[in-house]
Amino acid sequence: MNTKRLLNIMAVGAMTGILASAATAGATALNPGDILNSPPTTFDVLSGSPGTLVTSSVGTITTSSFTANIREAVYNPGIANTLDYYFQVVNSAGSSDAIGRVTDRSFGSFTTSVFLRTDNAGGGGSAGFTASTIAPISIDRDISGQTVGWNFLKGATPDLGSGKTSEILVVRVNSPNFSANGQFNAIDGAVGSTLSLAPQTPTSNVPEPASILLLGTGMAGIAFIARRRSAQ
Repeated sequence: MNTKRLLNIMAVGAMTGILASAATAGATALNPGDILNSPPTTFDVLSGSPGTLVTSSVGTITTSSFTANIREAVYNPGIANTLDYYFQVVNSAGSSDAIGRVTDRSFGSFTTSVFLRTDNAGGGGSAGFTASTIAPISIDRDISGQTVGWNFLKGATPDLGSGKTSEILVVRVNSPNFSANGQFNAIDGAVGSTLSLAPQTPTSNVPEPASILLLGTGMAGIAFIARRRSAQ
């Protein structure tokens, strides 16, 4: 290998390492039973490119006291076996109450880390993320690990009141697979739900009956040849 090519390979490797480090910087692990109580300014904030947009969607939650639009997206951050789940809550201008808590129920036994984004994450494709500074005052995960929750101020400023938009709430999960079978909830006394994008455990490959038959036939053939050679 010539010197020029070797230097090029080393440069690419170094850049890959830098990008990987940048993508993982600022992650706060959120284990089952954890509660992160901290002023919004000290929560880890993800910045830079979110990675490759995989899919996005918008859901609506309506209760007796608010209507919320939930912007969602899944990004591939360029880390092996990892996807980032982005959520942003928009409380309609016609709502009569602020939203105090939102949750996403879909994380099971996955390893998760949490982030916030104050920018628009590149717009988020069809999800249409916008820049905001309405941050949660705490983030938690229930003891089963299934539900991640974000809590907002109630009765004080800055709350997630009518016409307000939350910062982007990000959960990084150690699974490359996703589905649309999660559940996102918004709560202010009343509770509303909508389907959400969710991590999914890879399904194991189960052999088809024809494959099993071929395998059995092959094993029987090997046994017959072995017996014949033994008899000779």
